[in-house]
Amino acid sequence: MTLTIKQEAFCTAYIELDNASEAYRHAYDAQNMQAATVNRKAF
Repeated sequence: MTLTIKQEAFCTAYIELDNASEAYRHAYDAQNMQAATVNRKAF
């Protein structure tokens, strides 16, 4: 299974931050997303 660049960035950020929502914000364009949406997509 090969990860996309964004998926790999999410995994790296998750390891560094230990927070899935923050990792999602770092890896994906989540500026206009509500916190609940980021949380749902991160998990």
